[in-house]
Amino acid sequence: MLELSNKSNLLRLPKILWLEDDNLLVSLLREDFEEKYALDNIRSSNDLEKIQVEDLQVYQAILIDMELANGKRGIEVIRYLKHHGIKIPIIVLSNDESMSTKIEALGLGVDDYLWKAMAPEEMILRLENAINRGMRNAVVTKIQFGTLEIEPSRLLVKIGEDELSFSKIEFHLLLSLINNHPQCLTCEYLKKEIWRQPKVEIGTINTFIWKMNKKLIKWDYRLTKELENISIVRKSEYED
Repeated sequence: MLELSNKSNLLRLPKILWLEDDNLLVSLLREDFEEKYALDNIRSSNDLEKIQVEDLQVYQAILIDMELANGKRGIEVIRYLKHHGIKIPIIVLSNDESMSTKIEALGLGVDDYLWKAMAPEEMILRLENAINRGMRNAVVTKIQFGTLEIEPSRLLVKIGEDELSFSKIEFHLLLSLINNHPQCLTCEYLKKEIWRQPKVEIGTINTFIWKMNKKLIKWDYRLTKELENISIVRKSEYED
């Protein structure tokens, strides 16, 4: 059952849908959230699936807990939303602080991963940042870089007529490097901006670069890493 914000009909605030079955947590955070957002709360994935997909588009973000009362994991809900083409920011708010769960969620395309132990001020700021990023991506329709074409609103990467399969992390890593080219980006910067986690191992970053270069084999550029810096170089220059 959808629990509507007591402000949603009074103020033109951005709307947030929160999938959370802990009534106490919702009551504790509702006042803080409703300073900036109209908050609608649902308690199970069954309640979410009763909402028409087109009706979900009225929200500026969806918050999801990883452990739900009806036995479903938040990961399953994220897959459901992605399967139905939901483009608005999806943000995890959970007690599960394990790296494996966070990497799995980010790999499915969530926009941020928050912990319930965070201060409400940090939650709201990161939620606001995710919404703003989503709005900026929706404005830019296409980015051309050499033979590569990117559509941020669709998270689409193409070379010619070939659509490349990129995870959310891969997509934003590539987009960040292109937006900052020819300047290189440090691993420390990317850990904070892309992974939202300063403890990501260098080996993980190396693996991402290797996999991305394999997918981008037909591109006239490639990603390179030298010491702690990652950049884009033209293949002809790299081979020289």
